[in-house]
Amino acid sequence: MSFSSNTSNLLHLNSTVAPTSFKLDGTNYLGWQSQFLSFLNSNDLLGYVEGSELVPEKTNVDVTTNAAYTVWYKKDQALLGLILSSISPNLVASFYGQNTSKQVWNALKIKFLNQSRSHIAHMRRQLQTITQGSKNCSAYLEDAKSITNQLAAAGKIIDDQDLISFILGGLNQEYNSFITSFNFVSKDNEFTFEDFSTQS
Repeated sequence: MSFSSNTSNLLHLNSTVAPTSFKLDGTNYLGWQSQFLSFLNSNDLLGYVEGSELVPEKTNVDVTTNAAYTVWYKKDQALLGLILSSISPNLVASFYGQNTSKQVWNALKIKFLNQSRSHIAHMRRQLQTITQGSKNCSAYLEDAKSITNQLAAAGKIIDDQDLISFILGGLNQEYNSFITSFNFVSKDNEFTFEDFSTQS
């Protein structure tokens, strides 16, 4: 890549406002990471956080400043600024002392990846064991859909057929006749969640 194209990319990076639609707050790491990876890939920046974009020598053999390093450093610092600006302010202090985009990226992964996986497993259990209880039908459906939306934001899509099955399994006994008739009707037809909502 030429020096001029590096400079052009750097100007584009500095003009980028928001690589994600929400800030990382510690509970939404996988969704945040998914959006940020899309941004990195579309801007040819993934190598900076993964380490495949090698750091040029700071100086040339004649001890003059290496122009390639200067461009790399400015681009890395611009990316570091974007990463930090997409994190909730109360979390930023956790990454003081991390001086490159790769260091902060790795620190975020270590801090939140296992926690996010645990959170996803918890939401899946919630969905699999969801019950209507004292909620009316509309509120019950909204609760179930909310969980699937959170899972989708974390990159875990729940199939509509599975979602409907979980919902049916948690309906109160007064809906037994509806469950029986719906199971009969849906035996040969697949329903979307929206279709199911109009039936219930």
